[in-house]
Amino acid sequence: MKLKRTLLMTILLLIGGNITMKAQQLLLDASFVKMEIKGMACPFCAGGMGKSFEAMENVQKVDMAFDHGLAFLTVNKQNVPTKEELERIVKKAGFNVGEILYSEEPFEIPVRSKKKKKKKNKGT
Repeated sequence: MKLKRTLLMTILLLIGGNITMKAQQLLLDASFVKMEIKGMACPFCAGGMGKSFEAMENVQKVDMAFDHGLAFLTVNKQNVPTKEELERIVKKAGFNVGEILYSEEPFEIPVRSKKKKKKKNKGT
């Protein structure tokens, strides 16, 4: 029983280590894009815009922060999309592009802001 448990733990560690190495390699092979998308204000807008980015051959990952009007792309370092390509996709979706930034390091993705609910006053 102890042998089976030890063997299972060894296999899981090897698999987990391999996944971690693959994730690290993806980060080494990646560049990052932060893009301001003007007019994107709801989850449905962000979802459609995100799918447009995901359809691009060189995009590995998309994170949308609609309440901040931002898109974050992880792209293949060997095939980084140009500003013109990104602008064309955003305009085709009906939005306008603001600032586009490129980096070799991941951008910090803002946490979604929560709106405070107003308490209803009960008449006394």
